[in-house]
Amino acid sequence: MFANLFIAWQVELFKKYNVGHLLSLLESNVSFWASLIHSVLIHQVYNLIKDELTFLFGGKKMRFGCREFCILTSLQYAGKEEISSGSNRLLDKYGNKEKLKRLELLEAFKQCKSVEDQVKLGVAYLVESLLFVKSPITLIDPKILAIVDDVAAFNKVCWGKLSWDFLVPKLKESIFKKMTKFEGGYSLHSFYDVVSIYAMETILELEKVGVVRIRNDGFPRILNWNMVGKGGYATLAATIFKQVFISYLYVICLF
Repeated sequence: MFANLFIAWQVELFKKYNVGHLLSLLESNVSFWASLIHSVLIHQVYNLIKDELTFLFGGKKMRFGCREFCILTSLQYAGKEEISSGSNRLLDKYGNKEKLKRLELLEAFKQCKSVEDQVKLGVAYLVESLLFVKSPITLIDPKILAIVDDVAAFNKVCWGKLSWDFLVPKLKESIFKKMTKFEGGYSLHSFYDVVSIYAMETILELEKVGVVRIRNDGFPRILNWNMVGKGGYATLAATIFKQVFISYLYVICLF
C-alpha cells in the first residue's frame, strides 16, 4: 500500500525514521499465521519474569524476551521510554475535532496533498497499526502524531522496547482464553506476526510446511522468510509439534 503511494524520495525520507525499515514488511509475503502462533503459544511454561516468555519444545526450553524481539524486528531497545509531546500540528490539521481514529488516519494519509506530511502520517500509521495494533476504530495516541513531526525526537525513542512491553502481556493473556481448543482465529491487537518469525528462526522443521528462507543474514530477520503455504493447526500439531525431538537453529546472537 505505502510503496504504491510514495514516490522514491518519500521512501528515503520514511527510512530516516528508526522504524522505517519496517516499510518493507508491509509489502512482504510475511502475513498473519494464526495456526502457527497458537501452536507456539500453547507450549508456554511458567516464567517468573514478567516481561519474558518461555516455551518448551521437544523437551528444551526456549526464551523469548525483549532482546530477541528487537533482534528479529531490528527495532531500537535502548533510548527514551517516554514519548514527548508538544504542539500537535498534524492532529490540528488532519484530525476531527482534535481526535483521529486509526481508520481516519489511514484515510488522511491517502488523501494528503503535502508530500512531507504524507510521510509523517505514514510513519504514524505504521506505529499505530504494527507496533501498537489496536482496533481500527480506536482513537490513536496524539503523542504519536506529535513526535513524527520531529525525526530527531522520534529516533530517540526505544520503539522496540515499547512495542514489546505492549505485546508481551497480550501474548500471556491470549493463550489462557484458548488453552484447550483452537477455535478458528485470534482477535489480536499487537505485533503478533513476530511470534511466527520467532518460530521460523528456531524450529527447522517448519521449512517442511510451506516456510521458505529467502535470506540467511538479512536484517531485520522478520524479512528473511516467505510463506508459500500455511499448514493448519491440525497439520502442525500432527507433524511439527508432535515430535519428541525438534531440530533447532541456534543463532548465537539470538539465544
